[in-house]
Amino acid sequence: MAMDVLLDYLQEHKDNIDMLGFDPHHITKFMQFITSHTYARACGNHYLQTTGVGTGYHSSGAYAEILVDFTYRRALTNTEPNKRPLFLGTYVDDSNSMWKTIGDAHNFLNCLNNVWEGELRFTMEEPSHRRISFLDILITITDEGCIQHQLYQKETHSGLYLSFNSHCEARIKTNIIRTETRRILNLCSSKDLAWPHLEDLRRNLTNSEYPQELVTLTITSEVAKHTHTPHTPTTPTLTPPPPPPLTPTQPNSQAPSDTDPKHILKIPYVNEALTRRIRKSTAKSGIPIRVVTTSGRTVKSEVKAALVRKLAPTPTCSCTLHQAKVPCNTRNVVYKATCNYCSGVYIGATTRPIIVRAGEHESSQRLGNHRTTLGKHLVTTHPEAVTGEKNTRDFENFLKNFDFRILDRGRDCIDTFLRENLAIQREQPGLNESHINQIMNTTCFELLQLPAA
Repeated sequence: MAMDVLLDYLQEHKDNIDMLGFDPHHITKFMQFITSHTYARACGNHYLQTTGVGTGYHSSGAYAEILVDFTYRRALTNTEPNKRPLFLGTYVDDSNSMWKTIGDAHNFLNCLNNVWEGELRFTMEEPSHRRISFLDILITITDEGCIQHQLYQKETHSGLYLSFNSHCEARIKTNIIRTETRRILNLCSSKDLAWPHLEDLRRNLTNSEYPQELVTLTITSEVAKHTHTPHTPTTPTLTPPPPPPLTPTQPNSQAPSDTDPKHILKIPYVNEALTRRIRKSTAKSGIPIRVVTTSGRTVKSEVKAALVRKLAPTPTCSCTLHQAKVPCNTRNVVYKATCNYCSGVYIGATTRPIIVRAGEHESSQRLGNHRTTLGKHLVTTHPEAVTGEKNTRDFENFLKNFDFRILDRGRDCIDTFLRENLAIQREQPGLNESHINQIMNTTCFELLQLPAA
């Protein structure tokens, strides 16, 4: 039945959905395969999930939205008109509704559970002492008939946050304080209701080894900047008023400006000093990118990689790279490729096995898509040297067109690419893209010349 619901939805909205040339029947077959081939690993064993979509799948959210929307619509159709909710709002599988009587609510709950004949089961939470929670909001109706709302956290909330001593960028930790403070202020209808939650936040962050002075100053600063609308006593209404339309004096703050960087440079986080130096150098060079940091290798990955290297047998490869004394499984290398026809030189770097990067060069010249510099060079300058057919790889003959040599090796990702740009600045290869290399080489040179922080 779920696949029929998905098929009907795709048929109804196919003109508004980019299905990449697939037919709705094809997509439902894909979903049938996914729902019957979901595996999970636990305690060294693999288990098959026989029904449903795994939480980690990209399609699971949209799939849930479609099925829940169908469920509520079907339940409303099966409910008598005079017993339907006065108000019904949904968020994925959660809903908030208003009823004339509690009996009508229980009747609708039975209709929901009957849609899937027991495969899906919905539950209902009723107000207690004029209070009810929905998602992370606790809604209260006061004795005067006013509506108040504040932050809601379950009793199982642990209060744990990222440790201040963790190996990540400092502004990520300060942003945790800021965003949590703003969240509390936005969910509470008055600052008087927000202060107890802010005090809990301060205590939890302090327990996570955040400096008490930093936490207090950041929370105080966000509270001072927060413009809170005074709470006006109101009575419950069935439909909230529509939001005011945007006017020329009310621009959308979420819209990106023309000055925002259009590209992102991801670098592994090493320490604060290196991150600041890279940001300063890119800004000074005028490169229109935003520098962000990513987590580096974990202790687990390092230990696992060491065990694999220790237990794996020594490869006995006879490819052209090995014959040229370039081990094809070498990682974090700066390599030099010299064209055997025109002596053009290209310098590149890769953190993966060099054989993988060389394979991308081969695919580029064979498919003619200009995705790599060496592939583009062969297609445009030496078309007679292009090897292989569209769907047939000829890797050995492709390697005979270039003389591959390893110039340098890096310790990690960032060290490898810094060494690459220094090699480009030193040798000025003719096949590299000159305009971007000039910027990057200047940046890397200035970065390495900066005094240690």
